[in-house]
Amino acid sequence: MEAAIADQIAVLHLINYHFLSFVLHTEKNLQTYYLNN
Repeated sequence: MEAAIADQIAVLHLINYHFLSFVLHTEKNLQTYYLNN
C-alpha cells in the first residue's frame, strides 16, 4: 500500500516538473517572440 502511494507521489512530482518547465519555456519563447516583432 505504501509503495503505491509513493509511486503516485513520484508521478505527480514528474507531472508538476514537466508542466512547470513547459510553462517556463513557453514564457521565454513568447518574450523573445514579442521582442523580435
